[in-house]
Amino acid sequence: MPTLSMTAKGFKAPFNIHNGTSNRNITQKQCIKFAVAVGNSHFSRAFGRTATALALASYRAAAIRCVLDFGHNTLRIRAEYSQLESTEKINLSYWIGMTFTAIAADRILGVPRLTHATRQSGLRKVNPRSRSLADLVGEDQQHRWHVFEAKGRQTTPSATHRKDWKAQARTVRSINNTNVSTRSYCVGLLATPCSFEMVDPPPRRRDPVDLKIDSDDLGLGYYRPFVEFLQTDVRTMTRNKRTVFVRPITFDPIDNMSIYIGLENRHFSAAERRAEIPFSVKEYEDDTLYIGKDGVAVATSKGPCDL
Repeated sequence: MPTLSMTAKGFKAPFNIHNGTSNRNITQKQCIKFAVAVGNSHFSRAFGRTATALALASYRAAAIRCVLDFGHNTLRIRAEYSQLESTEKINLSYWIGMTFTAIAADRILGVPRLTHATRQSGLRKVNPRSRSLADLVGEDQQHRWHVFEAKGRQTTPSATHRKDWKAQARTVRSINNTNVSTRSYCVGLLATPCSFEMVDPPPRRRDPVDLKIDSDDLGLGYYRPFVEFLQTDVRTMTRNKRTVFVRPITFDPIDNMSIYIGLENRHFSAAERRAEIPFSVKEYEDDTLYIGKDGVAVATSKGPCDL
């Protein structure tokens, strides 16, 4: 199983326990799950939270899968990536930066679900003409809000880049009338091996933004596209006394395998009934199935009847 080097810097108490560098295990199924979930939070709003959003998010995850190489001790970028046109590299770097940020938010700060800040209502800016706003926001189990500016780069970022990213990360002051707890800029370095850095700069007073976020965006709305997607052609998998519903969504030509997306049954049932959804569950992974803390599942098989 490959590892991804993750570094956290600048966090103040009580989050300073996360400062430092560690190698985190990361698998193909995990990466697909986080790429789909963080993409879905953006596309679901644009497309009315339909299965179209999930299809687009899965397309993005498949593209990332074609770039990342999971066949070594450390996560790497495939050599073919260097042959891509520059605009394609920029798009893929952006998507990978978002995906790595979602993984770090979950593993380092305990934030299992993210949504895009730009899609939220109730924006109040000190400077109404300012266009600056961080990328992603999420809540941990203690109801503390966290803000993330996500970047992906092919080369080591300059001091000027970092200064700009700090400014972006600092733009959000409060969410739902609660001051945010951390404001991180996050950068994934696409190299051999890949690495990731999350930095929480001190807050600033100039040009802060107050956000209003509907609880639906990180609750029922987060899961609605999955529920709609799972209305037909559903397969049931049971592992370690846990049941998930999945549906095939794409084929991976690199490893010649089918990829399925779905939900753990308790999340599916709660979202379908519009009931309270578990905030976080225990991760699970085996050779063919990964269940994230948000209950979103990714399964793989060598053939359509092999689950």
